[in-house]
Amino acid sequence: MTELAEYYRERAAEYDAVYAKPERQQDLARLHGLLSPLVAGQRVLEIAAGTAYWTRVLSGSAAAITATDLNAETLELARAREYGGAAVTFRLADAYALDQVPGEFDAAFVGFF
Repeated sequence: MTELAEYYRERAAEYDAVYAKPERQQDLARLHGLLSPLVAGQRVLEIAAGTAYWTRVLSGSAAAITATDLNAETLELARAREYGGAAVTFRLADAYALDQVPGEFDAAFVGFF
């Protein structure tokens, strides 16, 4: 697990490049449209949020989002983003130890983990 965490920590600045590829735009637009209604008004636990690409999408309709990730480096990039109306908080957390994340949630989201 340590090697995997290190791998993602070293690549935090590269995460969003995958979302810029022209051949993915149609699929991403479809996902954006599908996700927003699913989390409307919900308190969402986001697992392995990375740099929060999906947090931004969800924040337009969710009531609140607790975005978690194993790496502080990715969460630091995530904190610098602009979000929609949802109250967004970030927590350092292991996706395999979610019982350690405080809060009450109506929905969970995992994107490309």
